[in-house]
Amino acid sequence: MKKMFLLLTIIIILATMIAVLCSCSGNDHAVHTDPDAFDTAGFVIISSEGSNQYILVKLYDKETKVMYLYIKSGYSGGLTMLYNADGTPKLYKGK
Repeated sequence: MKKMFLLLTIIIILATMIAVLCSCSGNDHAVHTDPDAFDTAGFVIISSEGSNQYILVKLYDKETKVMYLYIKSGYSGGLTMLYNADGTPKLYKGK
């Protein structure tokens, strides 16, 4: 009886793993970002580039003028401050 229960448990786990892995299709990894999301957070987009695999967005904070880089690839991404060579935050000097 214990062997039957163990076998059934293994089959259920494997079936669940296969279902999760097969549910991902190639088009699900396309990366899209909404520029309005940055605007509502107080950022201004300087430049944006990318493909359906990744996106790179340079932006700055409206209030402090500090520049940031937003990177997104697949289901992960991040926002990081840009620094000058001397370690100080890089400031936007545009219009």
